[in-house]
This record gives sequence, C-alpha cells and structure tokens, in this order.
Amino acid sequence: MGSGGSKKLKVIQPQVNVAVSRPPDSSTHIAPQPKMLQHDEDVGFDAYLTQDQKDKLQEIKDNDLNSVQGDIEWVVLHTGTLQRYKMNYPEQAGNFQKLFDNMQVLVNTTHQYSKLVEETVDSLSSQSYSTFYSTSADTHEAEVYTRFMVEIEGAQCYKGSLRIVSTITTRIRTLTLTTTTTMMNLLETIQSFADVHNGFCRESAKAGVVPMCLENITRLDKENYNWESGNDESDESEPFQLIEVCVGILHNISRRLRDRDLFADSEETLLYFAKLKARGVAATALLCLGYLVNEETNHLISADESLLQFIVTMIDEAWQSEDRRYLGYSAKELAEGLSHLTINDHNKKVLGQFGAVRVLTKILQTSSENEEQASGARALWMLAFDDTNKDVIRQEEGTLDTLRALHHSGDPEVKQAAAGALWEIEGKTARNNAETTKEVSGHHVMISYQWDAQDMLVEVKNKLQASGYRVWMDLEQMGGSTLEAMAKAVENASVVLVCVSQQYKESANCRSEAEYAYQLRKDVIPLMMQRNYKADGWLGMLVGTKLWIGFQSKQVIDSGVGKLVKELAGRGKYIDVTDGPTEAVIRPSEASVLTTAPSSAATDVSGWTNEDVKKWLTEIGLGQVCQGAISEFNGQTLIDLQELRGECPDYFYKCLENTLNLKNMFHLLKFRKELNKLLGH
Repeated sequence: MGSGGSKKLKVIQPQVNVAVSRPPDSSTHIAPQPKMLQHDEDVGFDAYLTQDQKDKLQEIKDNDLNSVQGDIEWVVLHTGTLQRYKMNYPEQAGNFQKLFDNMQVLVNTTHQYSKLVEETVDSLSSQSYSTFYSTSADTHEAEVYTRFMVEIEGAQCYKGSLRIVSTITTRIRTLTLTTTTTMMNLLETIQSFADVHNGFCRESAKAGVVPMCLENITRLDKENYNWESGNDESDESEPFQLIEVCVGILHNISRRLRDRDLFADSEETLLYFAKLKARGVAATALLCLGYLVNEETNHLISADESLLQFIVTMIDEAWQSEDRRYLGYSAKELAEGLSHLTINDHNKKVLGQFGAVRVLTKILQTSSENEEQASGARALWMLAFDDTNKDVIRQEEGTLDTLRALHHSGDPEVKQAAAGALWEIEGKTARNNAETTKEVSGHHVMISYQWDAQDMLVEVKNKLQASGYRVWMDLEQMGGSTLEAMAKAVENASVVLVCVSQQYKESANCRSEAEYAYQLRKDVIPLMMQRNYKADGWLGMLVGTKLWIGFQSKQVIDSGVGKLVKELAGRGKYIDVTDGPTEAVIRPSEASVLTTAPSSAATDVSGWTNEDVKKWLTEIGLGQVCQGAISEFNGQTLIDLQELRGECPDYFYKCLENTLNLKNMFHLLKFRKELNKLLGH
C-alpha cells in the first residue's frame, strides 16, 4: 500500500549524514503564537484564537460553498448514489451508510470546529483503516468503498474540515492531544484513499490538498527544528507524524496522477525533505520527486548521486526482508520508483553504476508475485536503453536466463516487460543483422502511440483508411512474443507516425518502437498529442526540428488529418488499379536514396555552377539571406542536401541554419519548399 500502508513508519538513523539547506520560505502567513488550547467542551474554540486566526475562520464561513442550501443539495444529490451502492453491494450496505452519515456531518460542519467533528473524523479513520489495512481487508471491497467515496465527493467534504483544523493548528506545539489526533486522522484517511484510487487523487487535487500539504510540511519544519529527533516510534513528535503523512499524501497523488502541473515549483521543497536524516520521510520525498522531475529539473536529483544510491539501497533491503518491504514500501513500489527515475538517461547510467541491475535481478529471482516481477522487469527494460547497462545485464549472473523464463510467464504484464527488456538487450541487434530489415520500400503507415491516446488515434486511423491508406495500429496493447509483430510493423512501414507527449516519452514500449524506426531510417512524422509540451530527452533528439501536426484535441482531428494526408503524399496508400496499370508508390525520401530518376517536373541541376545556385536563391528571395555562405555550393550540392534531408533530417536542418544562415523560420520553410519544387519532390 506504499506510503499509506502503515499508520507509523519506524525512523531509522541514516548511514551517511547529508548537509541540507532549508527550502524556500512558504508564502503561508504565520500568525503570532496563540495561547495553549485547553480542550473544554463548555468553552468555544474561538476564545483561544488570535485575531488573524479568527479572521481566517470568518473568511472560510463567508466563502464556504457548503452553505445550508449546499448541505441540502449534497444530501439530495448523493442519496440516490447511496441507495444504488447498497442495492448493488448488499454485503457492504452498512459500511456505505456509515460512511455517508459521517460525510454528511462533515458537510454540515465545515464552517466550525466542534466535538462532533472530532468524533466523526475518528470514526472515518477507524473505518478506512479496517477497510484498507486490517488482516480481514478485501481488495475488491476497498476498491468499491473508494469508488463510493469519490462519487459522493468525499474529497470536497474533507477539504472544509482540513481548512478549519489547519487554521486552528497554526503551530503544532500549541495543540491539544485531541486536535492533533483529529488532524492526523483527517490526513491519514485522505492518504489511505489516495493510495488506492486515481479518482480520489484527482478530487483531492481539485480540493487543493497538494498545496495544503506542501505549506504544512514547510511550516512545520520551520517552526520545529528538532522534529527529526527520535530513534523509534515512541519518540516520534507530533510534527514528525504530520510531516510524514503529508509527504505520503503527496507521493500517492504524484504516483497515481503523474501530473507535474499540480506540483508546480515544489521540487526544491521535496528535494530538501529527500535529504533529511529521517529516512522514512526522505524515502517518500525522493519517490515523489521521481514522478515529478523532467529533463530541465532532473539536475536537482543528479547533482547529489547519493539520492540515487539511496533508492538502490532501499530495493536491496526490501527484497531481503521477510515482508519484502523497507521503510514501509514494497519491493514493487520501489522498483516502480526506480523505473521512473530511469526515464532520464543520466540517471540510467548512475543507477547502473550503483548496482541497480543486480538488485532488480534479485527481485525477479526471489519473487513469486506477478506485479512485483512486472515492476522489476520494466525497470530493467528502462535501464537497458543505456549501452553500458546492456553490457552489465549480459554479464550479471542469471539475469538473461531469468528474463527468458519470465518471457514465458502466464501473466501478460510480466511477459511484456520481460520481452521488452530482452528486445533491447538481444532482439533489436539480432533483427538489425537479419536480411528482413534491409528492405527499403514500405507498405503501410504505422501509428506509434501511448495507450492513453488510443481513442483519438482510432479516429485518425479510420479517416486515413477511408482515404485509401493502409494503417498499422496496435489496438490490443501487444506484449510478450507479439513484440515480433511490432518489429515487422516498423520494418514494413512507409512512414511512422510518432504521437508525441510526455507519456509517450516515458513509455519503454514507445521508446523501443521509435528508436527501432530511427535505426531503420524510417520517415517519421510527429503528431503532437499534448498541449504546451516540448519534446525533450531522447524523444526531442529523435523528432529534432521536424514540423509536427497538432492533434491535441478531438476538435482538430479533421484539419489534422487533412494536413497529415498532404504530408504523407501517397506513402502507405493502397495501389490504385482503377485508371491503368499498377504503379508502386515511392516515398519522397526513397527517391533520393534509390537514385530514382526525377519526375518530369524536376529541373536537372546536376550541371549547375555556383553562379547558377546564387541566381536561383535570388529568384526565390533568399539571395541576400544566404549571401557569403555558399561559395562552394553547386547543383550537385543541392542534390546531396536533399538526400541528407531523407537520411538525416536533424543534420539537414542544422546545415540550413549554420551554413546557409537560414535562422528565420519562414526563410527555412521557404527554402525547403523551393528545393522540393526544384528537384521535383
């Protein structure tokens, strides 16, 4: 269950002390220290608050969406949901009713703190703990229970209570035991639900739980400098427990949603906590960072390689422990975290140096659980994109034999992950040496995409087929031995459509497809699937400066397909036999590679001199732009340049920019268009 799997995690002293600096100051206003709260049912809590805190509470009351009218609407809206769940799952009817009643109390009391709130939160905490973590807990029942919580907007109900308690608990050392327990119960219940359900994570994010947790851990650390002290659970302070559960919530949301926008500007704060001596908190913060850093921010982790060594150490400890856990995390979760860190190519190298291949092999060799095996094999697959790691995997005793055995697993996830790792280590090289990959001509358009974009791309596929194109698209998420089908699909493709997004870049399967297409010099057309995304890392190098076609929403499918058909220019189209003898459709890039005779519209430039080239540039309006940079250009140079575009497009565009001084986008596009027209392409 990850960071939600334990009420308290034992704090273990670090093996190496790492110097840390405080994270940036939080923007949260810190009020003057209030008087000690003494719990007394006969005295209102407002009597113990500073004026700042009273003002904050009044603001919540004035702006709270859960007014009396809203309370009534909530009950009316969700009573039908309650009845439906009780009817569909009669064995859980009592739990649904109890949860509904408790949430109704929170809805009705989000504008004030009371004894009833404490009792309700305590009841919810006990109920969630028995649902998720007791020895009698049932996975299916927990899933149904969480779906019900999402449908009745449970995260929004918690939001009001958290705001009230957070306002009262401005400084942890002023709390009574009762209010501390209430805060812990609220947070731990959110953590439990977020640990098992994406929908609850999304609702929690909408309710502002992420910035609330970040503000809390920053404030608590600033005000309690000794909160890390203590060698066992009995010595853990209230700040320690609250920081621990807040970081656990952040990890669960980052792990399940993978949405960096929700954690904007949080990396330095999480990095600070990842370097602390409280190893349970440090481990959680590091795993959270692993899901959030990108190529631009990965330096935060790579600058301190001990962080990457730490996660290898955790995995090594986990597979050797009786319950296959370390610091509350299962070997499966740690392998997933490592796998995500290996998206960055620098991290791959460092993790390989710290023995990641060895510990992952041990996981695979000692595990009897499919999910754990799949996570370990996927991590090896990601590591195998680095050539040095390939050699380490080949040399590590038992690794290849273990992967080959898992390749025959009855579990499709295990089979696919093992097959992917073997493909990168052995299969790609073997096929690259085979005669079948040396064919130049292609027969279809291949769509290489990440699974989440399938619905939109099925529409694209259908429209291309209606226009007469052969389209190859994996609709069944191929795994295991069917990677052979993927390889053949790339080999027989006229064009590969690479569907660019952050998720595509982070997918081992997508990287294997795209890099194989690149190795075979297949023409690639990028389709942009994600707004405001700029391809970086390996994907950025693969698509280079190619102009992409936008498919960021269903509203642009028709216009996008129109542009795509123009760019395809008949490549991958069915042979037309309606108007005469059949003629093979040749790719433009093949025309130069195969030195096919130019079309009738082409100009024979093979005999052009340097003066002819200058005259042509002047005629197309680029003479002044390129002046002084083409003294060695002649007609054959233009032909060679066009061939270079087909063979190595990245270098082609660099030549235009550096040699011909075509730094302006419109000049570059004009040159490309006129060169195509000149050479009949």
